[in-house]
Parts: sequence; structure tokens; C-alpha cells
Amino acid sequence: MKKAKIVFIIINLAIVGFLIYFLATLDYQQIGDLFSQANIAWLVAGLVFYSLSIYFKIIRFGAVLNYYGFKLSFKNTAFIQMVGIAIAMMTPGRLGEASKIYLLHQKNIPAITGTTLTIFERVFDFLFLSLAGIFFVLQFMAGSNLIWGFIFLLIVMAGLLVLLRNLHWLRRFVPRRFKNLYEKFASLKFTGNRKYLLTTIAYTVLTWFTQSLLSWCVLKGLGFDVSPLAVLGIEAIGTLAAILSFLPLGIGAMDLSMIFLYSLLNISNEVATVVVLVARTIGFLVPLVIALIMTNAAETSFKEIRSKMGKQL
Repeated sequence: MKKAKIVFIIINLAIVGFLIYFLATLDYQQIGDLFSQANIAWLVAGLVFYSLSIYFKIIRFGAVLNYYGFKLSFKNTAFIQMVGIAIAMMTPGRLGEASKIYLLHQKNIPAITGTTLTIFERVFDFLFLSLAGIFFVLQFMAGSNLIWGFIFLLIVMAGLLVLLRNLHWLRRFVPRRFKNLYEKFASLKFTGNRKYLLTTIAYTVLTWFTQSLLSWCVLKGLGFDVSPLAVLGIEAIGTLAAILSFLPLGIGAMDLSMIFLYSLLNISNEVATVVVLVARTIGFLVPLVIALIMTNAAETSFKEIRSKMGKQL
């Protein structure tokens, strides 16, 4: 276990090191010219689309809660979602998910239920991102073995989704010492209302598509006409790379993978770097500002939430 952790750290350090090397090779004069010539109207449009994606993400989280038979106000749902996103961006690992479980627990939703519905929500992300990744590989990376990785991930996530809805199937395979834990999970009740399941799927699609339109608008603002679906595929693969890296914001893994994929569309490294930089900056600042406003209004802070979370979970 310790050896695996060391290897993991070395890999992530190597990614960051390669990112630094890559940045040193860029033409910063050209990057400055790109910024000065950018069409501000397109950048504003991108900001609007990204804001919409945040709204859709909150609605999607509410639909997952409804599917499990819980209902929170939009204000409380937004607070839990935005604080979770903000903490996830600023910390390594999966503390963002843990903070959502803690905040749900504060709303009288058991921690074990919060854990399950958080996983349930994330499965939909993986399913859609895998599908978008498969589309991009088929369109722009014909013959690449990468497609099998996405297909495998798609199958695993689909299987996990089925299991989450049919936990009783596992009863005969659970060792006796884990029976109590299993019974807690298996006792979770689903509403059985397909409306919330379909709503979750619809808002998952809307969330990721509108989020990818931020990068598409930046490209338009720089004078490049690229298919929105191609940009969606790049965003999907980059996001999966970020999730697997476990570094805050997926630094390095997400950036390099997206810049490489843009090169397949004949976009130069300098242009791709500007697109990624602008999208990443907006993607970091907007949720953070919203979460800061919400925590201030609730007379709390990220530090306080993390401190209480560590004691109770």
C-alpha cells in the first residue's frame, strides 16, 4: 500500500513537472496577442453558459435527492452543492464529496444515505463523460486503443448504477462480518419514480454540455470555429483525467490532455493554452465566489465546515 502511494505521488509529480516544461516552450508573445485580440462578447457568452451549467448541476443534485425520497429547498441544495464543489477544488482526494455527505447529515439525511446518493450522482457523470469520450475518440482518434478504456469505464459505471438500484442482489455474496453494513445500504429506499431518474439524466447532459460551451465560446472569441460536440469530447476526457489524478483541480493531467486533444483539431498549443487557461480560471473563480457568498450568508466558513466534518464523519 505504501509502495503504491509512493508510485502515485511520483506519477503526479512527473505530470506537474512535464506541465512546467511544456509551459516553458510556449510563445508568450503570441499568447499575449491572442488575449488582446479576443472578442469580449464571446467570453461573456461563455460565462453565461458556465453559470447555467452551475444552475443545472444544482437542479440535478435536487433530482437525486428526490429520487431517494428527500426534498430540500433550492437554497439548501445549492449551498451543499456549491460548498462541495469549492472544497473539492481546493483540496486533494475526495474531500468535496465528504463535505456534501456531512452537510446532508446536518439536514437529517443519514451519512450512509448521503454516501450512496453522492455515488449515485457521480455515476451519471462518469456515464455521460465516457459516452462523450467515446464519441471524440471515434471521430478524431480512429484506431486508438483509448476507446476500450472508455467502453470499460462505461460498462463498469452502468453496472454500478444497476447495483445501486438493486442492492438486494448482493445479499448472498456479502461476508457475515459485513452483514450489518450491507443491511444499512440495502435498507435504503428508492422512490421508484422514473421522473426523477429521467430528470437526473437530462440535467447531467445539460450540465456538461453548457459547461463545455464555455471553452467553445473562448475558441469563437479567438476566431476559431470548432464543433461544440468536439469540444464536449475534449472536456469529457480532460475531466476524467482530472478525476483520476486526485490532485486539486486535476492540475497537469487535465490541462495537458486537453491541449493534446485540441492539437488533433489543428489548434496550436498557444491557442489551446489560452482556451484551457480562461476556462479553468472561470471554472475555479465562479463556483468559489458563489460558495464564499453562501458561506458568509450562513455565517460559517470552509475551515469551520472541514473542522466539523473531520470530527463527525
